Amino acid sequence: MISTVTRGRLVAAGISLALIATACGSPTPQDEDPDQNQGAETQQGAENPLRQPEFESDDLIRMPVALVASAPPEDGTAVSDAEIARTEPFGCGSVLSIVETVPLRTEDPAVSALEYLLSLQTSTHVRAGYSNPLAGSAELSVESVELHGGQVMVALGGVPVSPGYCESWQILKQIETTARAATGAASAEVLVGDVPLAQTWGLEDSAPLTITEIN
Repeated sequence: MISTVTRGRLVAAGISLALIATACGSPTPQDEDPDQNQGAETQQGAENPLRQPEFESDDLIRMPVALVASAPPEDGTAVSDAEIARTEPFGCGSVLSIVETVPLRTEDPAVSALEYLLSLQTSTHVRAGYSNPLAGSAELSVESVELHGGQVMVALGGVPVSPGYCESWQILKQIETTARAATGAASAEVLVGDVPLAQTWGLEDSAPLTITEIN
C-alpha cells in the first residue's frame, strides 16, 4: 500500500515541547495489516511493537514523535508520563524516547507526526529529560511519506543541519523512528533530494532500531 501526502497541514514553527501530552498511554492498536503495519523482526533483528494510531478522517489523535532521551532510567521506567516507547542505544550511545503529543487533527498520522517533529524549535528540554538536535534544521519540510510493505520512505525538502557526527546519528534516527512509530513499519529510509540522508552524512550500518514499549 502506498500513501503519499504533501506537506502543508500542520502547525507553524514555534511549537514547544510543552505541547507534548503529559497523560500516559499507548495509541489504540489497529487490526494488523500485513501490508501496512508490520512490526515484526527484520533481517537486522529490529522490532517495532507500535502500530499506526487508529483514526477517522480529520480526527484528533496523539502523534508519536522521537526525541533524544538525556538520561533514560536504567530500570526501564519512563523518562516522563508522555513516553510510550524507547529505542535501543545507537550511534554514540544515544537512546530515543517516543513520546505522544497533545491531540492534533490529522488526515495522515505519519505526515503529521513528522511535521510536528520538524516544527519543534527548542533543542534542549532539560526539565522534560529530552533533547532535540533536529531544531537546527528548521528549513526541512516533509515532501512525501510512502509505505511499501514493511518499509516507510520519507522524502524531505530543504537542507539538513548537524553540528557533529553524534548529532547526525540522532537526527537520522529521530526521523526514521518517528515515521516507524506512526506507521508500524519495520524499517525506514530518509531521503533528502533523492539521496539517502545516511549516505549524505556518511553514516554506515544504519539498520533500523529495536523499539520497546514502556509499561
